[in-house]
Amino acid sequence: MSNVIVVCGAPGSGKTTYVKERLKEKDIVWDMDYVRRALCLQDNQSHDMPIATLNMATFLRTGFMAYIKKYWLRYDNIYVITSAKPYKAKKIADDCEGKLVVMPAKMNECIEHIMNDVTRKNIGKQIELVKDWYKA
Repeated sequence: MSNVIVVCGAPGSGKTTYVKERLKEKDIVWDMDYVRRALCLQDNQSHDMPIATLNMATFLRTGFMAYIKKYWLRYDNIYVITSAKPYKAKKIADDCEGKLVVMPAKMNECIEHIMNDVTRKNIGKQIELVKDWYKA
């Protein structure tokens, strides 16, 4: 049986790095940001995507999760990367009997990471998203 690992955290918290460091040949990854960028042909990390891409990517993730529930024996690990807050990410993990990993990065660490990442665009928007993620 496959292990489903839902990795959540604020932008810049290291979610993608966490998965890349653990990724093996027979693993697959669903990354909400990558899917949203693909839906509007963005190749950068601007986080300036139309809100409709979030709705579409969430709908597509539901189908993806239904598929892996049915055929999950074919994969070792299935990673789902999301910026959803932990209570929402836990529901995703629970729905497929998966494990939840919440990135432990502090808000200032996320902001510093974003500021130092030359591949990121629209830094102000990303910092705003980080601050929002850490609100109660």
